[in-house]
Amino acid sequence: MRETFRPDRDCDVYAWVNGWEKPLGYFLEHARRWAWQRVSEHFGQHDYEQHKRLRRKNRILASTLGGAINRKLIKIRRQSGNHIYIDNIQNLIGKYIPDQVMRSTFRDVDIRVLADAVSGRDISYGNVKILRAFVSGVLREASSIFGPLGHKLDSFQRRCARNLDARTAPPYPQILNISPADYQRFFEILAQDSNWRQSLAIHLYFATGARLQSVLRARWSDFIDGIWYPFLPEERKLWFESKERLDNQALAVLSDIQRRHRVEGLSSIYLFPSLIDVSRPIRTIQRHWARHSGTMGWRDLPMKRPGFSGGHPV
Repeated sequence: MRETFRPDRDCDVYAWVNGWEKPLGYFLEHARRWAWQRVSEHFGQHDYEQHKRLRRKNRILASTLGGAINRKLIKIRRQSGNHIYIDNIQNLIGKYIPDQVMRSTFRDVDIRVLADAVSGRDISYGNVKILRAFVSGVLREASSIFGPLGHKLDSFQRRCARNLDARTAPPYPQILNISPADYQRFFEILAQDSNWRQSLAIHLYFATGARLQSVLRARWSDFIDGIWYPFLPEERKLWFESKERLDNQALAVLSDIQRRHRVEGLSSIYLFPSLIDVSRPIRTIQRHWARHSGTMGWRDLPMKRPGFSGGHPV
C-alpha cells in the first residue's frame, strides 16, 4: 500500500506556520511521524505518542537506582559545588544502602528494603532526614519523567515515616519508668518558670523529633501552615524534600511561644531570643533542664543520652 504525505492535509501546524511559504524540508519530521503513525495503524500497533511514552517508560524502568543517584550527585555538584554535602551523602549511601539495592532497576527495586536501609534504627535521626530527602529527590525526578513511579515514591515516604514513628514507642517517660502523670507534671512546672525561653524550648524538644540545636535556633520563618522545616542554615537545601509536621502538642507549645512574644512585645526572628540580644537565639538549656529534672527526682539524667536523638529513643 502506497500513501503520500501532504503538508497541507497531514500536518496540523501547516496553516499556523504559514506552510505555503515553507520548503518541503521543513516538514520532514512531521512526515516521519505521520509515516510511523500510518504504518502502526495498518499493523494494529501503538500510535506515535504512545510509542514515545512506552520507550520513555522502559528507559526509566531499566535505569538502576545507583545510576540515578550518581546523576543527581553530578547535577548538584555542577549547580552548587557543595562538596561537603556531596561527600556526606556519598558516605551515608555507601554505609547504609546495600549494593544489591543500588544495582536494582526502578522496575524491580524493593522499596521496603530501600526505606528500611535509609531509616534504620542504627542511623541517627539527622542522617535519616538527609538520606530520606536525597533519595526522595531521586525518586521524584524519575517519577516526573515516568509518572507511574510516583507510587514508589509515596510508598518510600510512608515506610520511612512509619519507621521513624516506631522509634517513639514506647515513649521516653516509659523507658525511665516515669508515669504519664509525672511526665505531665514536669511540663506544668516548666510552664510556671519565668524563664519561659528555656522551659518552652525543652517542651518543644520533647514534642518533636528535631535536634536540640535546631530547636534552640528555630526561626518563625521555618514554620509554614503547621509544618516545621527544622533544618540548620547549611541544611536549608533540603527544604523541598523533607519536613516535620507538628502534632497537637507541638502546636500548643508553638502557640504559647507566640503568646509570650506578644506579651513582651518581642520582634525577634527566633522563637527563643536571647535576653541580652534578641537578634540572637539562646545557646543552651542544660542548667535549666538539670534544675527541673532534679526537682522531679531525675537527678543527673541527661536530656540526650546514648541511644536517644531529638528526645525520642532510637
